[in-house]
Amino acid sequence: MKQFEIVPHTGGKLMIVPSQNMIGFENQSDHAAASFQLCFSLVDGSVTYIPFGGLGTNNIPNGGIPIYVFSDNEGYFGRTCPVCNGYFRTDSGGEEYFCPYCSHFDRSLAFSTATQREYIQVYINTVLSALQDKCDTKIDLDGIIANLSNNRSPFVYSEERQQRNNKCKSCKTRYDILGEFGCCPNCGSLNTFEVFNDSLNRLLKRLNNSLIEVEPETHSYEWVDVLKNCVSEFEAMAKDISKQLVRLPATPSRKEEIRRINFQRISEANDNLSNWFGIDFLKGISNEDRLFISRCFHRRHILTHNAGVVDEKYIKNTEDTTVRLNQKIYVEKDEAIKLISLMRTIAKKLFDGYESIS
Repeated sequence: MKQFEIVPHTGGKLMIVPSQNMIGFENQSDHAAASFQLCFSLVDGSVTYIPFGGLGTNNIPNGGIPIYVFSDNEGYFGRTCPVCNGYFRTDSGGEEYFCPYCSHFDRSLAFSTATQREYIQVYINTVLSALQDKCDTKIDLDGIIANLSNNRSPFVYSEERQQRNNKCKSCKTRYDILGEFGCCPNCGSLNTFEVFNDSLNRLLKRLNNSLIEVEPETHSYEWVDVLKNCVSEFEAMAKDISKQLVRLPATPSRKEEIRRINFQRISEANDNLSNWFGIDFLKGISNEDRLFISRCFHRRHILTHNAGVVDEKYIKNTEDTTVRLNQKIYVEKDEAIKLISLMRTIAKKLFDGYESIS
């Protein structure tokens, strides 16, 4: 499935039957379909979220009109954060949401997209008109979809697929977000370690495949790339944790210090997080392994910016006596495997440390 692809409305039929004092819908499609329920009050004109009741029950209060909000044909509802304006999709039709991007927590209606707001207004006007005229009305959403280009009808608004589709480990809610990192819209759990762990698994797969698919003379280049990616992925994950830490109560100066943490200097970053939040992600890591991690981080720098050639800065920062000035560095497969294992360990400690903050 392609990212940023338009996902059509789920379709179905919406029935407004004043003669039977009934509003309902049906869907007999072979794709995913979901909905949640709002209520328009004929008394004060307000719109509120109302959960569906059990079979044969009606939770709509007297003087209220049910509004059915439908998913796209993958079973997702488009949502837009009222604070950061970030767009995402989720299969949760709950009463409240967390924004996956900025963690803002608000009621369902506040997360309505512009097209959903238009749909709700047209829906209300259509129902009020049917009630006033005492005219039974059936809106064939499938027919509208089949005969209308560019999704112009508010009744059949479409959504847009994003980049990362997640299934929350805690509550099993599915959500589709821009980029990689985000929290579950339903329970607020972060996917940060999950994203990093997936990246490491892909790197390990590359290492294993390199034994068969890559020519022997190019192995070292493959392992160099794995090392560089491993360090980069950790930095991205650690920066996301830093972003979450900045949202905690703190003085402006401390928040600025958190923003400035440089995870390329991994020991210094660990000392800061340990002193400020009690997050010691290098705890239990031997001095030998700490030195190995630090050297890998510095090697990533010269592999990326100096064609892998040792310079004076590298020797000064690492005290690496195994290499000479102007020597070109290579990476062995065992080194790449060891780094992946260590980074998985310290990343889990970093993530768990953040999660432990109450």
